[in-house]
Amino acid sequence: MKRLLLVFIIVLMVGGLLGKGAGEPGAFLDKNLNEYWQKGWEAYQAGEYQKAADIYLEGLQYNITNGQAMYNLACCYGIIGNERLAAKFLEYSIRNGFENYDHITTDPDFDKVRESVEYTTVVDSLQRYLEKKKNPAVKEMWFSSEAYSKTYVRLPDDYDPEKSYPLVIGLHGYGDTATNFIHIWQKFEAKDMILICPETFYSFSQGNDAGNSWFTWTDDEETNQQIEMKTEEYVEHVTRSLMDKYKTDGVYLLGFSQGCGLTYTTGIRYHDLYKGLICFGGWLNMYSLSDEDIVSAKEMKVFIAHGNEDNKVEFKEGKFAEEKLTEMGYDVKFHEFEGGHRVPEEALHEAQQWLGF
Repeated sequence: MKRLLLVFIIVLMVGGLLGKGAGEPGAFLDKNLNEYWQKGWEAYQAGEYQKAADIYLEGLQYNITNGQAMYNLACCYGIIGNERLAAKFLEYSIRNGFENYDHITTDPDFDKVRESVEYTTVVDSLQRYLEKKKNPAVKEMWFSSEAYSKTYVRLPDDYDPEKSYPLVIGLHGYGDTATNFIHIWQKFEAKDMILICPETFYSFSQGNDAGNSWFTWTDDEETNQQIEMKTEEYVEHVTRSLMDKYKTDGVYLLGFSQGCGLTYTTGIRYHDLYKGLICFGGWLNMYSLSDEDIVSAKEMKVFIAHGNEDNKVEFKEGKFAEEKLTEMGYDVKFHEFEGGHRVPEEALHEAQQWLGF
């Protein structure tokens, strides 16, 4: 009897294993990993850090080299206060290409674990690695040159070339891409407009993925300033070129996060081009703009939205921009929303209604 029972159990186990492997071979290759990263990010934004960590862990089973996802996972454990796991996944993220030392050492997500031995060991190792990687015998030099970059255009479904439309130039955040940011189109309430999303010149590795930045940084401050100026000129050039191509009844500059900072500086510097600015989760860079620059553009309307739980760009940055621009005579509308670093649909609707397009 015992022998028969043992055989029965073995049959069940084998059957279970065979059943587990049944189905189309390679079905796991059809997994849409972007859904994991998006759901993980949404859970993080909602303050559900353990849920976000679980989602990132599940997604990483299918891509064990995504440094950005590993870093986001480390952030979740940092907020939770799990020193060991925060350090563990931070180390994994570094091994897979996430080497932004300045960001890591100032990210508030690690405030609870910053003094732990595990965290400091990983960060100290990264610092030594970066110092060793930078060979003092090799001098880095930067030169400007003309280059071509992609720009994505979303026309209304019933686009009529004889009709004039509002033209919205959308500038994505640090680490994002124009390919992804163009989907912000779905969040607009009124879609009788043209949405333009230019791509940046500066890409960087995030494990198997690539992120983009509107700027790159060198050891020379003067060069950094020239890079910022060239980026602003690029956005201005894209704007003028598309104004020539399409009939418009007003041009608006929209930016999120790093793209929001660029929206402020470019919009104010080239204020003759824009009817209004739409600024989400960013900062007003007073190092790049003088009071004289700001006053010269005060006829332009500015919509500012910022999450009161934003831990990427602090809420006070949005309030500072509102107060400074209002002081300088701008017509400013400020929208505070519950949550973190994102572009909520309802705020985008309010921006459209307030600016009138």
